[in-house]
Amino acid sequence: ALVQRLGRALAPRSGGVALRVGDLSAQRGGQIPRHRSHRNGRDVDLLFFARDEATDVALPAPDFVRYDRALRSRLRPTPLRFDVPRNWDLVEALVRDHQAGVSRIFVADWLREALLEHARAHGKDPWVVDRAARLLLQPGDSLPHDDHFHVRLACTVRERALGCVDGAPLWPWMIKDWEKGDALPNDDDAVLDLMEPLAAGALHGPPDPSRAASQVCAPP
Repeated sequence: ALVQRLGRALAPRSGGVALRVGDLSAQRGGQIPRHRSHRNGRDVDLLFFARDEATDVALPAPDFVRYDRALRSRLRPTPLRFDVPRNWDLVEALVRDHQAGVSRIFVADWLREALLEHARAHGKDPWVVDRAARLLLQPGDSLPHDDHFHVRLACTVRERALGCVDGAPLWPWMIKDWEKGDALPNDDDAVLDLMEPLAAGALHGPPDPSRAASQVCAPP
């Protein structure tokens, strides 16, 4: 649903160049080739928007294209350039999407800085730039992500109750704008389903104070 919303949001600004999607997750979850994450349906790889280096024409990403610190493609027969404005539009659409709970956007440091510099230079909404600065991160335990955005979503309230583990911070704005709105009426039932049943004869709720006092005072 998030990817579909992004496609619709970016269509008027993409010059007819479609957003391309890389790896998602296996249909029933679990480990997939080339990834340590992407196991639970809450990770998605989004390919970078590109421009032809010679003609400056916007192009769909031909593949997972790596970009160097000069924002030029590496080892490509047709040289490409990292399309900063369109890639910022993608980041901004992710930041503004309050339905999915975006918790991380993994990307190489030099691409992160280019995106944030563009946003500040073009007067983008300060709150959007601030959140993007928090969400954009080069991972420390894998490749730098110089060939795609790796977007990670937070677990929903119900998913956490069923054992989903978040792989990133739950940001304050998500608690306010996303988590509460995502809560389901039967979340308590999901938690109770996970709890072990009480032993026979166990008390339910707080103990009766009068009964506890009589037990303390009773002779051995």
